[in-house]
Order: sequence, then C-alpha cells, then structure tokens
Amino acid sequence: VWGTMWVFLSFVLGKTLTFVATLLLARLLAPEHYGLMGYCLAAMNYLDVLNSLGMGAALISRRDKVEEAANAAFLISVGIGLLLFMGAWLAAPSVARFFKEAEVIDLFRVLAIYLPISAMSTVPNAIIKRQLKFKIKLIPDLASNVTKGGLSIIFAWAGFGTWSLIFGYLGGAIVGTILYWMLAKWRPSFVFDWKTTREMISFGVHIIIIALAGALMANFDYIVVGRMLGTIALGYYVFAYRVPEIIIESINNLVDKVAYPLLAQLQSDIDKLQSTYVGYLRYIAMFTFPASVGLALISGPFLRFAAPRWEPATLVMQLIALKMGIISVGYVPGVLYKATNRPHILNQLAIIKIPYTIALLLIGARWGIEGVAVAHLIVAILNVALDTVVASRVLRFQLSSTLKALLPPAVGSGIMALAVAGIGVPLATAPDIGQLIGFILVGSATYIGALVLVDRDGIARAGRTLRLALSR
Repeated sequence: VWGTMWVFLSFVLGKTLTFVATLLLARLLAPEHYGLMGYCLAAMNYLDVLNSLGMGAALISRRDKVEEAANAAFLISVGIGLLLFMGAWLAAPSVARFFKEAEVIDLFRVLAIYLPISAMSTVPNAIIKRQLKFKIKLIPDLASNVTKGGLSIIFAWAGFGTWSLIFGYLGGAIVGTILYWMLAKWRPSFVFDWKTTREMISFGVHIIIIALAGALMANFDYIVVGRMLGTIALGYYVFAYRVPEIIIESINNLVDKVAYPLLAQLQSDIDKLQSTYVGYLRYIAMFTFPASVGLALISGPFLRFAAPRWEPATLVMQLIALKMGIISVGYVPGVLYKATNRPHILNQLAIIKIPYTIALLLIGARWGIEGVAVAHLIVAILNVALDTVVASRVLRFQLSSTLKALLPPAVGSGIMALAVAGIGVPLATAPDIGQLIGFILVGSATYIGALVLVDRDGIARAGRTLRLALSR
C-alpha cells in the first residue's frame, strides 16, 4: 500500500499534466495529425514489445545472482534496442505503403530513435521497482510526462503538426532515461555468468511472446481503423481512446508497477498471495469501475466544452471507457502469472484470445469506428471472464471470492449511473460546463454514498490500511 501510494501520486500528477496537455493539443492539432501519429504508433507498439527482450521483467523476478543478471539484461536490452532501430528505419517504407500514407516514412524513422533510448532505461528502472523504491520513481516519471507534454504543445503552437507529437515523445523518453540512471545508482560491472544469462533470455522470451500477443490484441484496432477507414477516422479513434487511457488504463499500469514486484516476493506464500490478489482486485475496482462509468456519462458535455472539433468521437469514447473499466479486472491475473514464474499460462490464453479478437474487430469495422469500439467491449468481457476463471484455478480459491470483491464497486457504479441519468433531463438545457459539473458532483456523491451502504466493512479495512501506511 505504501508503494502504491507513491506510484499513485506519480500517476495523478503525471496524468493530470498529460490530460491538460492532451486538451491543449486537441485545440492545436487536427484529426489527420493524430491519424498520422496513430499509423506510427500502430507499428511502433509492436517493436517496443520486442525492445529489451523482456529483460526488465526477468530482472525483477530474479532471486539469485542479481548483479550478473543485471549486467546481462543491460547488454541484451541495449543490443536489441539498436537492432530494432535499424529494422524500423528499413521497414518505414513498407509501413507507409501498408497504410497508404507517404508521410509516415520520415515520421516513423525519427520516432524509432525512441527504441534504443528506452532500452537504456530498462535495467535502472527494473532495479528501482525491484527494490520497491516507488518514492524516487516519482521523479523520472513526472519529469518525463512534463517534458513530453510541454514539448508537444510548444511545437504544435509553432505549427509543426504531427512532428510536435513525435518530438514530445522522444523528449520525454530522453529525460526519463537520464533520471533513471541518476537515481538507480547502478552501473554495469561486466561480471557475467552464462547460465544466468541463458535463464534470463529464456524467461524474457516467454515475456516477449506474451507481450506480442497482448500487443496484437491491444493494437490491432489501430491497424484495422487505419487500413480500412483512413487517416481522419483513425485520428478521431486515437483521440477517443486517449482520454480513457489517461484516466483509467494508467491505473492498470500502476498495478503492474507495484503488484508485480510485490507478488514476485510472495510467490512462495500461497495464503498471502491469495489475499494480496483479491485485495488488489477489490481496490482497483473501487477506482476503475466508477471512473469508466462516469467518463462514459460525461463524454458528451466534456467534448462539447473542452474539445468541440472532436465531438464526433463521443460514442467511441463512451464505449472505450466502459471497456477499460472491465479489463482492469483482467489485468491483475496477468501480473500474477509473471510474478509467480508462470508466463506460459499467458501464452496458452493468448492462443485462445487472438482469433476471436481479430475476427470481432474486423467485423466491427464494417460499422466504422463505433463498430470497432463495440467489438472491443465484447472482447473485454470475454477476456476477463476467461482470465478470472483461470486465475481462480491457479491460486486454488473459489470464484465467489472474486465476485464478492467486485460486487460493491459494481453496484455503486450502477447506482451512480442511475443518479446521473436522472438529473440528465433537468440539466438538458443547461450550458455544457454546467452539465459537466452537475454530473461530476452528483455522480461522485452518489457513488461514495452507495459504497458506504453496500461495503461499509470494505471501506473501513481500506481506511485502516491507509492509516497504517501513512503512519510510516
């Protein structure tokens, strides 16, 4: 909990700045600018999965010969990063031909510089997380977000279009990498053990296979929309995805940063592992369920007030927000498998998930970006159901434990939705900012009140845990 608080503080500050930057950029950039960046990210996300060959995760899970493992991870990650950069440079024309957009060549080649820069931070980042030093992680994470948003706004204001997003992306990576090296206080000693290196590569390969499968499912929508619906449609889709991503999906990344090293330390204590797993599900749902439902409810007045030119993306933003609230439940099992050295389970699950994910997204694209968003929501429901059942078998506990943990925030979010819908009619003629404030105030108060009624004991436990952490 103590670690989560520091990561959450970093998350809140960083994402608040990112959110503000996103709104400013929405007024400075057009849908086609986001669409071009979406083409680049659709390809870059797959290369980024291969970057470092999963060495960060392998180092966090390592229990012996840590120094040798860190040295191996450093050389492997940097070497892979450089190779991927060269591969991206050569592949840029093919990416441009696939998306039928010649501008992608130069954009993608410059963006690919991110790969070796990011690879340089793999080991110091993993060491900080491995030692649960989340307090100092606040500095590089926050500085990276500030740099990324600040540079993007400055260049967008100067009229650089899509290049402003590229420069911000690279600037944030450079600043973050420099600070990780300064704060981790680790330097390579070039002490190697070939057995350890082979073990690291073996673990990393499993992680890479998992991540590639995850990237295929997570980014295939960008490919479908970009290829089948065009640059402007992709621009609207990227922006509609961006806001829920900042508010909701980042909480999942928060869980990974804290839960992974913590569960890795508990992997031999099945009782603590079970209680920690259920606890994470309970507390993450307290945030993500109301956040996803609330964002879906306020998307209309929010876009009309903050970014009028993006109003056509309203329905997509609503559907993506709901989807992200659902997948937050399925995120913790994936962390569990990696932390307990069972990454092969994720590979086996991916074999089941990938075919229906691709099929549903291709079918959904027939109805435009809204159809793709609906397909994403259906996929999320199927994936979470599968992940929850498998996780209960791995930890050998009843599914009722999971359902009991998730029921209070689900009920509270449902009551909140009814309350906001109830005031929607009297506020229909109010200004957009009035609707937005009214929905947020009524929704927040209703959710908190409902949660107190349906889960008073859970809130009391959360309060005691929080007080214990603060007392430190």
